[in-house]
Amino acid sequence: MDTINHILAHQLAHNDQILANDRHVIDTLTRQRAIILCEAQDGQDGPVMHRWNLRMASLIAPSTSSPIRAIAFELLQLTYTASTASMLHQGRHCLATALNILASPKSDHALFVAALGLVQLVLAQSQWHPEWARDVVGAPVVQRTLNALVTAASNQAHPIITIASLEAIITLIPLFPTALRPVAPSIHSLAIDCIGSPSELVPLGSQLFASLYLLAPKGREGLREAWRKSVESLIGTIDTLIPSVTSDIFAEDEARLNHTLPSLALPPLASSSSSSSATPLVTLDRIENLAEVLRTVLRTPTTDRVGSVPIPLGALCELSVRLLSLHAETPVKERTDPTVVQSVISYLPRLQLVGAQLVAQTAACVGIRLAPHSHEILTTLVSTLATYAPRSPMRAMLTSTFSVLLQHLGASIDPEEGKRSLARVWRVVLEDIGAVAVEPTLVTLNKDGDVVKNGTSNTVNGGRKNKKQRTYDPSEALALSGKRPHLDGMDLEIALQSLNTLNELLSHPHSHFLPPKLQLSTSRLLLYILLTYSSVTSTSFPSTPSTVPLYSSSFKTVSNTLELAFQSPDFIPSTLTCLLTLLRTTQGGGAQGTIDLASLILGQFIRAGSSTDDRIVALARQGLAWLDGLTHPLLPPTRTDTRFVRRVREERGGDVGDVHEEILRGVEEFGLKIPVEGGEGDEMEEEGEEEEEVRLRREEKRRLQKERIEEEERQRVEKRKMEEARPKDPIFSTKAFGFNSLSTAGEGTTTTVAMTMVQQDVEEEEEEMHVDSTPALVSATIASVRHGGDNDGDDGGSSDDDGAMPTINMESDDE
Repeated sequence: MDTINHILAHQLAHNDQILANDRHVIDTLTRQRAIILCEAQDGQDGPVMHRWNLRMASLIAPSTSSPIRAIAFELLQLTYTASTASMLHQGRHCLATALNILASPKSDHALFVAALGLVQLVLAQSQWHPEWARDVVGAPVVQRTLNALVTAASNQAHPIITIASLEAIITLIPLFPTALRPVAPSIHSLAIDCIGSPSELVPLGSQLFASLYLLAPKGREGLREAWRKSVESLIGTIDTLIPSVTSDIFAEDEARLNHTLPSLALPPLASSSSSSSATPLVTLDRIENLAEVLRTVLRTPTTDRVGSVPIPLGALCELSVRLLSLHAETPVKERTDPTVVQSVISYLPRLQLVGAQLVAQTAACVGIRLAPHSHEILTTLVSTLATYAPRSPMRAMLTSTFSVLLQHLGASIDPEEGKRSLARVWRVVLEDIGAVAVEPTLVTLNKDGDVVKNGTSNTVNGGRKNKKQRTYDPSEALALSGKRPHLDGMDLEIALQSLNTLNELLSHPHSHFLPPKLQLSTSRLLLYILLTYSSVTSTSFPSTPSTVPLYSSSFKTVSNTLELAFQSPDFIPSTLTCLLTLLRTTQGGGAQGTIDLASLILGQFIRAGSSTDDRIVALARQGLAWLDGLTHPLLPPTRTDTRFVRRVREERGGDVGDVHEEILRGVEEFGLKIPVEGGEGDEMEEEGEEEEEVRLRREEKRRLQKERIEEEERQRVEKRKMEEARPKDPIFSTKAFGFNSLSTAGEGTTTTVAMTMVQQDVEEEEEEMHVDSTPALVSATIASVRHGGDNDGDDGGSSDDDGAMPTINMESDDE
């Protein structure tokens, strides 16, 4: 409140003081937020704010001079921005005064711009106060404002007034589309005049034309149809103007679009004094202006009320391909004047630039929906790219367009087509980068030391030698007497653009399937540049652009091609970025390339870490972190005492480090037998221990077998004693029939036979080296003994006669 009182009393009291203190007053109101604080302390209707509003109303009166009124309108903008209550109380009067200034053709440009700013502020804030806007800001007020702005822009009394009017119209159309529908024809005519005239108003006219569809009737469908028709009319107009530039010398000019599209009603082209027809240059300028309007329409987002709109994708692609396909090798009609042919060929790069920009904008607009047309577009790009020689600026433009296409198409294109075209463009990009590194232009130093271009590259030789491709050695330029490698600004710009394109191409999914030799060549070229930079200079790279031009006397002391390239602050960071992207995507040029070049890559990133440029240091840290992940991958911890880990280590050549104690601990814990390395004496001791262990094992088995047989014999004796103690039943004798009685079979015979068989088995076991088959033989012997002497043996399904009678009868017959 005190600040406002001080300003009213000392700086705005008299009109003569306003011109001298206007900047100070505006700065004080902005920095100290004096209006907001005064309204909070004194109230909206307080005496201080009342005095302030009265003073502003007196300053914008028509009787006041134009400079003071312009300052007053600026102060009112600050007041209404900080205090909504002041706008609601006095907005009607101030808006009427400002509209009178806009409608007057004699208004000063500074006053006009200040009044227009206040009108825009009031109309925009009225959207938040619909009841107040219904009484103050209605459709008639908006239409009156637009008519005044269209008149001011059409008259072009002053460039500032014209530009301010166009910007205001572009801002107000989305806010009041329904109210401005009656004045749509005048706005459309203004947009056509802006884009049809070769002036600086084309960008603003493009934005105005891009918003015209909002004034269409019939709801959402009408808006969508209006947007589509505007795009089709631009495409049809450009397609109609192309033959005027090419003068119909190409045989392919007879091919038009497959769609019959209308054209815009543009003003006639300016004709030259010697001819009534427009010159090709004027037509070419109009094509470029219309292409800029078309790109503006494609990249301007539609409002929520309209939503998605249909895009004539087929017509767009056909127009872009036609513009790109016109190159120096396009067939020319017969009996055409060579002078006309040369003049038309000089215009073709501009047409190709227009086509490339349309392709890139279309890809950014529709994304993967461009995939059905990708084959034709990529083929045309590659074929046009092949018509340019190395070190041509058009190569960098076409390769960057190709990278934008791949970036938006992603993996939706055909893999085979993508890999084939990507490999061709990749080689072109490497050639453009290598133009700075290994393809310098040779220049000769005259007697005064000035630079004189030789005009030809050292790889261009006459005769038959030119037919055979020759590998260039960068050291040859230094060995030539009286010559130095020359590098101009265009070569450096091409190299920087190619480095950015290479960085984009490395991120594409199809880059993994490129030939390994091409990937390895990429890493070697980048390392060559970095290694040359390391050998040329020992100081860190400057972090700010150099103000010294490339065309200076420094050419006299240049000893290497890349020295001038290193003057650019973006050359080394771009190279490091490509090398880092190459590491992340292709592992440094394939597995073998990583192994061969890992030490060089690591050295370059270590050296870059000591630079004073923050970008280089950040790239170096990322590269070192990535290389550390390759050489020392993060794996989960594993137990070194597991059987699998020990086996893997043994297969790979033994354990890593001294883990002898861990192996012994594992042997004791799990009871495993693992050979431990030792001398010849240790091996002999181990063999003796093994023989002793086998011998003890055999003796133990014999002792167990003997104890088992004795136990079975003791059980049979006890059983026989129990049977003898029982009374015997009468037994039928069979001697009369010539048979021995079964009851008289002696027990001693059976025991003797069993013992004999056991002894024979034991002796055979001692002779054999493998003792694992002994238990099976002993078990069979014990089973036969049980069958012979015991009726209740293991084999419950057989009788004593089945197992014992044949043996007993054989001894009885012998006796």
